[in-house]
Amino acid sequence: MVLPTVLSDRDKIFLSKFWPTQWKQWLPAAEWWYNTNFHTGLRYTPFEALYGCSPPQLSIGTLLETVVQAAEDASELPYTNDDGQFLVKPVAILQRQMVKRNYVAAVRVLVQWSNLPPEDATWEDYDF
Repeated sequence: MVLPTVLSDRDKIFLSKFWPTQWKQWLPAAEWWYNTNFHTGLRYTPFEALYGCSPPQLSIGTLLETVVQAAEDASELPYTNDDGQFLVKPVAILQRQMVKRNYVAAVRVLVQWSNLPPEDATWEDYDF
């Protein structure tokens, strides 16, 4: 079976340095937002449904400081061309593995890319 398209996780939005390194600090804010917004199915916020009272108010100053700090930390972005695609080249093969593809042994390699951090290395097919 041949697929007509290939999905990729290499979108520049999701591979910016902001997401791999900073997403954990946003979980409490996302949880707060979800639990304090009105749900039509419940006719309450999840917080009210669970605790029986309105949620306490969040100071916007703390949230704003967090947003500004995250933006400052993510100031170094990867290089892209005019179409927004990463300008990367393979710089190292970190690992090799044998896989079975269509009943034939194939080699895959973990590639370290230029202009990207090591945690963004990807498994690629290795053609001899």
